[in-house]
Amino acid sequence: MIGYHGTSRKFATAIIESQAFSFDKFMITGDLLVNNGQRMPNDFGNGIYMFIDSGYYNGKDCARKYANTFKERPSSVLEIQIKDGISVIDFQDATTKELFIELREKIIDRVYYNYQRFVKEGRSKQRANLDGFIIEFMIQYKFENKIDAVMGESYTPFYNPERSISNFPNGKELCLRNSNSICWELCKEVEL
Repeated sequence: MIGYHGTSRKFATAIIESQAFSFDKFMITGDLLVNNGQRMPNDFGNGIYMFIDSGYYNGKDCARKYANTFKERPSSVLEIQIKDGISVIDFQDATTKELFIELREKIIDRVYYNYQRFVKEGRSKQRANLDGFIIEFMIQYKFENKIDAVMGESYTPFYNPERSISNFPNGKELCLRNSNSICWELCKEVEL
């Protein structure tokens, strides 16, 4: 599988040279309690975000639009080759989606309470999308942290400066949680 990661040229160079990504873990303990001051997870949890090709969507084009909208210029797109055989939660799978919805309905009040009380202030908290929190809980307690990636269709507001929103997807994202799943020798910066 190939993923496309949109970033600044400066960070793209650093990632290729170091063969490393860094991202925070989101730890949940006890009754959905989180350590005070953690950054809110993104929509599919914490990890390395990239776009992938799928049906209507061109992963490289989505990553380019993302980088041009949200990252420092000049922007860049990295082509990331992902090893075969990784363990993936796919939210286009009906059973997975149903599991998420059932879990959300059971725990949403506690998630919201802990999100308000303990999650660090910042843009990810201001978005108030609690999906990543719930996915982190699923991975840690339902799947015992044995998940390498999470993927699904999503909407990213990269069409215009106002960052208009939609209820319909405009790309497919992969959140890679395990950087050991990357074939570093095949990663490269792509032409935009």
